[in-house]
Amino acid sequence: MEILGYSERGVLYSLIYEISFSENSLRLLEEFLSLATFPYRETTFQLSGAEVLIEQSFSEFGVPDLIALIHNTGRKQVVFVEAKTESIYSEFEKFKAKLEGGERENIGSLLPTQLYYKTRLIDGLRLGGIRALKNSVRFSGIFKPKDKPYRTIGNNEIVLKAAAKVMEYSDDALFIALTPDEPSILKSFFEKLKNFSHKDLHGWKVDDWGYMSWKQVEEFCKRNKLMRTLRVFDWNRSKFFNGMKGGKHGHT
Repeated sequence: MEILGYSERGVLYSLIYEISFSENSLRLLEEFLSLATFPYRETTFQLSGAEVLIEQSFSEFGVPDLIALIHNTGRKQVVFVEAKTESIYSEFEKFKAKLEGGERENIGSLLPTQLYYKTRLIDGLRLGGIRALKNSVRFSGIFKPKDKPYRTIGNNEIVLKAAAKVMEYSDDALFIALTPDEPSILKSFFEKLKNFSHKDLHGWKVDDWGYMSWKQVEEFCKRNKLMRTLRVFDWNRSKFFNGMKGGKHGHT
């Protein structure tokens, strides 16, 4: 039986499941994470253990595409991955336009917002654990819910269980933007990102943000003969652009 998922989530889910069923799954996850560049800090991956959460809700803090809870070079570390099929410049231009116009509609679907919410989620866990996520992580402007000055984790049992699990790894957190842009374009974008600020971005910081290109992921799949994921790449090729453009892989 063949399963073909849709768009960025379809590719990412196929990739993680194919890695998990591989005999060398930990090495493959390590290689996958090592594709990311973190321009504001030094990071290397040498994994001795890992657990992955896919599409795990954190209520008003959003739903990350992937969370890797890893034992890396002798320490616990959490890695959030937010994946998009649009250019990081396109996502950021929409983000800035909403900031400048004070427009909150669909702000949570944009890549910068998704990464921002996850950094604030970690801030809350470091501040006071689950209790802080209920009423202590404040937001400003269009990021603030209409009826209160903070976003909340809520009371869903599974959400709280996931937050407690992430808290064990929250001392060292990384946040990856996965987009179709060429690595050189992402590098240029991140060189400018460090200087961005806005009065509504309470607690905004990008020190632990990094980037990865879908082109790098596709090449990783080719190197490691992850054929199921490569077929999902081909199925969704028209959804992507830049690094995702190109011909067939020659597999069946």
